[in-house]
Amino acid sequence: MQQEELAEAFKALSDVHRLRALRFIAAGAPAGADCGDAVCACHVQDHLDLSQPATSYHLKVLRQAGLVDAEKRGRWVHYRISDGGLDALQAFLDEIGQAGRARPEPVA
Repeated sequence: MQQEELAEAFKALSDVHRLRALRFIAAGAPAGADCGDAVCACHVQDHLDLSQPATSYHLKVLRQAGLVDAEKRGRWVHYRISDGGLDALQAFLDEIGQAGRARPEPVA
């Protein structure tokens, strides 16, 4: 991911509803849901307790940031975590963490 794409991904994560949606999607479909390997937008909406337009907006932001993938199945859109987006964020955070740990401790 380029720096601009990383910034968009971190901006997408700066909202509590999107964090909750991402965590819910990562956990997989609720018990008894016939969604297969993805989570239906209707379940995300129920979980977030938001209106359909608000839920759709938050899912769109996550999708545009490359954090979730969407697949239309009939009337519904199903979401799953995008490995590429999360891998890029994790690599960036690991790089920053390693750089910070590599600096020598200040001498008192």
